Amino acid sequence: MMPRATTSAVLFFALSLVGFGYVASLGASTATQLAASPSTTRTLGIHAGQLFGGSGSASFIGVNQIGTGLPATSGQTVTLSIPGGGTSPSPYGFFLADRNPGVAGLDTAWVADDRSIVNGGGIQKYLFDGTSWTLSYTLGTGVASTVGARGLTLDLSGANPIIYATTTESSANRLITIVDAGAGWSRIFAAARIRSDSSRHSSRGGIGQQSAGRAAAGNR
Repeated sequence: MMPRATTSAVLFFALSLVGFGYVASLGASTATQLAASPSTTRTLGIHAGQLFGGSGSASFIGVNQIGTGLPATSGQTVTLSIPGGGTSPSPYGFFLADRNPGVAGLDTAWVADDRSIVNGGGIQKYLFDGTSWTLSYTLGTGVASTVGARGLTLDLSGANPIIYATTTESSANRLITIVDAGAGWSRIFAAARIRSDSSRHSSRGGIGQQSAGRAAAGNR
């Protein structure tokens, strides 16, 4: 996996073959490994001033909190916050938000899972009740689509969250938008193709995230 970076102000965080890392400056050739494990890292995100990372390593499959705040030193504790749901989960991109005034802090999460739809893949929505995270429902990736998703970001500026995601076809994968109107039949028809990528390479989660409640499809 090639390293990818998430930025917040002048802080840089990256993924690598050895784990989550802190990069002292843009263009630096080395990084500080924040924790000894997990080694299989997939995604990074900063939400409410806290660094989170997605992993496919055993005991860390899901969304993990990395240290406290935005750590820049080694020896951090990585805690699995939102375990992947279902059998053999395969989580990638994620987005967390504070949506419920009755629950302090981050209480809603969307996680892209690249399993096929029939096996539980798609866009999973989790809710936090103040004690634990629970899978509420899973959104598909389009009418008649059978594939899951990897890249993910959201726009929370409107009445309903708007999800932007990349799908997992081996070629001609898609960048889609989904209006999350809640569980029910209407969500099935909310997925629409924005752009089809017919190049030789497919996207594996290349949608950036930002820490604010509103997000664009690019790193900030």
